Amino acid sequence: RKLAKFWLKFFPNLTIIGITGSYGKTNTTRAITQVLSERFPTLQTDLNLDTVYNLPITILKLRPKHRALVLEYGVDHKNEMDFHLSLVKPQIGVITGINPTHSDPELLGSLEGIIEEKSKLLKALPKEGWAILNWDDEKVRKMKEATKAKVIRYGTTPECDYWAKDIRVDFSGTSFTLCHQKEKIKIKTGLVGRHFVLNCLAAAVVGRIKGLSWEEIKRGLTKLKPLTGRLSVEKGPRGSILLDDHLRANPASTLAGLKTLVDLSAGGRRIA
Repeated sequence: RKLAKFWLKFFPNLTIIGITGSYGKTNTTRAITQVLSERFPTLQTDLNLDTVYNLPITILKLRPKHRALVLEYGVDHKNEMDFHLSLVKPQIGVITGINPTHSDPELLGSLEGIIEEKSKLLKALPKEGWAILNWDDEKVRKMKEATKAKVIRYGTTPECDYWAKDIRVDFSGTSFTLCHQKEKIKIKTGLVGRHFVLNCLAAAVVGRIKGLSWEEIKRGLTKLKPLTGRLSVEKGPRGSILLDDHLRANPASTLAGLKTLVDLSAGGRRIA
């Protein structure tokens, strides 16, 4: 950690993006990295390492070519966010959503405790920074008060700064229309499930902040494919199709998986 903090000082012009929330962090991290990589070299945290080890190990992988660093800030104990932020603070913060995961007494204690801990990421943002919030989540809306940074809202309603409509899900991926002011952009991603649209919207916002064109953003999102065990489409026995969503499921991701099962057109029975 000491070496990583020292190493980070050699990259004063690096854009650091921090992502936190109760769900959706991994695919939001992937989506942002894929989009930014269309323009310049981008480094992201390891998808399978605990944050405690992940942040310093990732920072030590930085090289002079890198222009952006995308970090997943996972927390499940009180004051853990302070520990992470003492190592590295982002200029852009993304909140994916809040639910009672890790609300046990020995962890964050309550839903309020979860909001308080994850809000610390927003408090750490500089005034000239950006807070990107999932406006579909009422609990995330309340976190707006925690930051002095500029706030950008994303979601599936027209009151958001960036919002999605005409969402369609099939076995090849998810398509939607991204709306921003008077612009409407058709997007197709290889991720299967309407909840992945929110990950894509967050990535599009970061892309626009960093000056990417809509064409670059579209190209990056198109390249996204499901991770094994996170709503990946697999061949099953007797001509069946399996939606494999076993990895690290919590109530929100389980519900999203069931909604995807409903969205997909199937010729026969659907079994959960």
